[in-house]
Amino acid sequence: MCASSYRGVSAARRRTVEGASGEPLSLAETIADPARATPDDELAKREALSALEIGFAALAEKDRLVLSLYYFEQLNLRQIGEVLHVTESRVSQIHMRALRRLRECAQLTEGDA
Repeated sequence: MCASSYRGVSAARRRTVEGASGEPLSLAETIADPARATPDDELAKREALSALEIGFAALAEKDRLVLSLYYFEQLNLRQIGEVLHVTESRVSQIHMRALRRLRECAQLTEGDA
């Protein structure tokens, strides 16, 4: 809209924006919400979850079990040791090895992108 025709439009009309279906949108509806995830953020999150799923599936059974018991069943290392009949120290080693392998898998996946 050129400046000369803009002067003829009422102030109220200049402040409104129309949505996709033609309905007027308020100023709050046109400003991006910084707390809301962008499509890029959503895609990155899906790709990261996919990399974790692939990495988790590639882990040894004992590694998967330790991570599942720790993060999903919320058992502590001592309790996991009792379930697996190994020491708490050994559970800690398995836990750290599994996390390291998941990180490596995620980094390899990022490098492919």
